[in-house]
Amino acid sequence: MTSGSDIVVLAARRPVAVALQAVLHDWMVQGLVTPVAVVDLDSLVAGQQAVPATVLADGLATTTALQQRFAASRVARVRLAVVNVVDEPDSVVDAAQAGQVLGVVRQSVPDVPVLQACINAGSPGAQWAARTLTVYGWHNLAVSPEESLAPARGAAELAQSSSDPRWLLHLVGTLCSLTALWPGQERSPLDDVAAPSGGLVVPVRAFSRSLSSGSVQDALAARLVSVRDRYPTPRVDSAYAVSADDEASTAVGMAQQLLSVHMDVMPRVRHATPQEPAKRIGAWEAIRGFLTFAGQSLVSAPGRAIEALNRSVSQATASAVQNAVFGGADSGFAVVVRGVRADGSSATWAEYEQSLDSVIRRVAPNSGELAPVQQKPKLWDDFVAGGLTLLDAGNRSTDMPPRTLGSQRAVVSSTDRVAVDPADTFVLPPNVAAFLPNWEIQAGDDIAVGRLFERLEHLGQSQPHLAQVAGAEANRLREWANRVRDSYAGHLGRTLGDAHRGTILEVQQLTAAVERLSAQPALPAGMGEEQDSLASQVRVMTAVSASLIAIVIALTALSVVTWPWLILAILAVVGGWAGTGAWLHVRSSARTYAILHQARAATTQLEDAVRHRVEALEDLRRISRAYRQYLDWARVLGAFIHAPLGTPTASAERSLHVGQGLPLNLAIGVAVPDKESVDDVAQRWRGELFRVGWLSEAWGEFRSDLPAALGPLRHALQTDPSLLSSDPSHDGEPVLTTWSRALAAAAPTRPVSEATAARIVDLTRADAEARDRLLGRVLVRDTQGAPRELSRTQFIEGLERTGVQGSFQGGMFDPAGAVVDIRDVRDTRSREDATGLDVALVVAQFGGAYDASLLAGGRRAADQPQTLQSSTDSFI
Repeated sequence: MTSGSDIVVLAARRPVAVALQAVLHDWMVQGLVTPVAVVDLDSLVAGQQAVPATVLADGLATTTALQQRFAASRVARVRLAVVNVVDEPDSVVDAAQAGQVLGVVRQSVPDVPVLQACINAGSPGAQWAARTLTVYGWHNLAVSPEESLAPARGAAELAQSSSDPRWLLHLVGTLCSLTALWPGQERSPLDDVAAPSGGLVVPVRAFSRSLSSGSVQDALAARLVSVRDRYPTPRVDSAYAVSADDEASTAVGMAQQLLSVHMDVMPRVRHATPQEPAKRIGAWEAIRGFLTFAGQSLVSAPGRAIEALNRSVSQATASAVQNAVFGGADSGFAVVVRGVRADGSSATWAEYEQSLDSVIRRVAPNSGELAPVQQKPKLWDDFVAGGLTLLDAGNRSTDMPPRTLGSQRAVVSSTDRVAVDPADTFVLPPNVAAFLPNWEIQAGDDIAVGRLFERLEHLGQSQPHLAQVAGAEANRLREWANRVRDSYAGHLGRTLGDAHRGTILEVQQLTAAVERLSAQPALPAGMGEEQDSLASQVRVMTAVSASLIAIVIALTALSVVTWPWLILAILAVVGGWAGTGAWLHVRSSARTYAILHQARAATTQLEDAVRHRVEALEDLRRISRAYRQYLDWARVLGAFIHAPLGTPTASAERSLHVGQGLPLNLAIGVAVPDKESVDDVAQRWRGELFRVGWLSEAWGEFRSDLPAALGPLRHALQTDPSLLSSDPSHDGEPVLTTWSRALAAAAPTRPVSEATAARIVDLTRADAEARDRLLGRVLVRDTQGAPRELSRTQFIEGLERTGVQGSFQGGMFDPAGAVVDIRDVRDTRSREDATGLDVALVVAQFGGAYDASLLAGGRRAADQPQTLQSSTDSFI
């Protein structure tokens, strides 16, 4: 219910205050009046500043100091009414008591305008003249003890009675009209009207029709605000967006576009070290290689050269596999690969990341303290922006523009196609949970789904009596998971999950490769001896060739052969020696160098496998962090889009319990929801409420509305919102995870935001036709308590006429008074106010200003009236 007044204070002596509080409390619980404070004047203690008051608000009666009430509220205006009942001495208010309460009000809110009124009431013929309270500068009013349906209708006098509540209800109803306590009533008939000077009293009577609309507001808010299943097509300028033909492909396409913008979150491409290509050896290279070998042969070094090559290969292999092999009984590696604890329960992401870090420290060279995982706040800003854009077609990112269908913007209307409600979790039944504890899977957690599939398969194999149950649960899990995978958030989760599983498989394959390559056999033995044997042959060949050259030289010296033949012979011997030696060297060394080449290639492969495994583990660390943050943001996004504007709360007033015993002046009705009218008005207003991009403002309100369940973290986030981007640990849990769980838990009960409620109120104020249609059916109870339904026209019948003055009944006037027209109505003030759908129609009629001695009950004593000079003789 919307409040139609500021702060209203009613003060009376204890018998009257108790009666007023009882009636107002009943009406307040049903949402029929706005908040009010009741002061028992008999509780005031001389010398004490505190004024005890009972505040009736929000369905509760709370005792507090009146000053505290002002301190805890934003006060725009105070309406103070001191109620003086003239029937009995113990209900008559002293002027000093009224002045004490006014003094407290003035001290508490010195700059706020105060309406101050003395409301005198009583039965016909009571001691009005002697007991009426009049104070200078106040509105001194005397409530005519009569009931009537309308100013132009007949009237009957009312007397106070313990068996008939009409007089008391008449008084309470008149107080509500004069102090603007009816829901929807924004102004009092006394606001901005100057009080008569001289302490004169003014007769008054009030007619009111209060129409409470809690049920209609609930129905309208539920129709307007609720988008749990489907979203409205937003208004784009003078037209509307359209619904996408294929919502699943549209949502998946947006998720793929998000990943194309943020490819750095996915695993990197592995680059192998290029292999040295085999070279074709020509004749000159072969001869040069032979000459080098021949030179080594002469100093007996070929075997040692081969052994040096063998040692270099072995050292490279040892260096590559040092501290690089893990697995088997390594519990940390088991958690990284399977994601489960030893007891079969799912490991938390904090445990998973801790185990992964320990593995990386063991295998990464010079790891020491690992660098923090690089956060990606832009990814998650774009993730949320993409989801909101799918629903409201807003322009939020140039990389992820709204979807279109032809020339029109297109939206996904099905809420679950964007993100699933986080309350939709998968939980195992007790008979299976006893073997697989702590398995509660969040919607969209594709990795947990895969792990649970494995555990259910293992359970069916290890516990044959549960095989059928485990199979049924696996089918149920499959159906539940498939509902999510074709959504925007679900596709992102599945893609990250596939990358996570693929990277784990890559780590396992690379680990196997490291173990295989590190266990390769050493170079074959005897390779050095083979080279030494070839060297012996070369030495023999060299000696024979040298001998032949020496013989030819000798023959030349003996002139057996000439010099040209000597040169030819030397060249032939040397060429034959070199050619034959090169051929022998290449043939003998081919196998040796092929093995050495393979060994070097294997060493390079081992180094690549170790390096690639470190890269894969780093990628796994980054993807694991991104996936955990995806779960956090998907949880928040799902909770938000299922109730972006909050959840309408049921009003206190659901059925009418007030009516029996009400005087004719007062009628209280409850608007009855009409489904057709609610649907038509909601459809008309949706274009104004849901414009393109409307979710941006709602998302901002949702993020800033931090629930109290966050505890100390709430203040920290209010002070530094960037904590969500840096995502540090808080009490052993990431800040983002704590925040997302708290917001998701609070979302279903989050009330409709003030901005949205104000927007709906503005629509009702601007659309009188819609308001009249929504309030067309009114439920009332007659004076006998029987419920009946009226039209709104029937409900306000008689009060819509203007210009009717009439006269008061004579019960409160001195029948022997000298003023002939004292009973005449001099001023009629009619006003219909509406705050949202709460409507209050008040008609107040005032007589002339007279001395209290002209009222019933005889003349005042000489020392009457008592007066208290106010701070001002005029009322603002």
